[in-house]
Amino acid sequence: MLSPGTGGNVVGALLTSCRMMSSEPPDEALVEKKRAKLVECLDYYESLLKKQSFLAGQEITLVDYFAAVWVPLMSKLGLEGLIAERPHFGKWWETVQERKAWGELTKWIQQ
Repeated sequence: MLSPGTGGNVVGALLTSCRMMSSEPPDEALVEKKRAKLVECLDYYESLLKKQSFLAGQEITLVDYFAAVWVPLMSKLGLEGLIAERPHFGKWWETVQERKAWGELTKWIQQ
C-alpha cells in the first residue's frame, strides 16, 4: 500500500527515467514501470479523496502540498489524462491550486 507522500518520488523517478535533460533515448521499460507505479499512486490518492477532502483528512496539511508540488510535472510528461481520469483527485488539485499558500509556494519554488 502506498502512502500519501509516495507520489512525488514516483513522478521524480519517472522524470529521471525519461532523461528529460539528456539527449539519450529513455529506457522505455523503466518508464513504463514508473508510469505503472504512478498510476497505482494516483489510484490510491483517488480512493482516499473519495472519502475525505484532502489526503490526510478533512483539512489541508503539508502532505497535500508535498504531493501537489509534483502534479505540474505530470503535464511536462504528457500525463494530464491521468488526472482527468480521477475526478476526486482532479477536484483536490483544483482546490489546492486555489489556496493562497499554493501561490506562495510556487513563487518560492520558481525563485
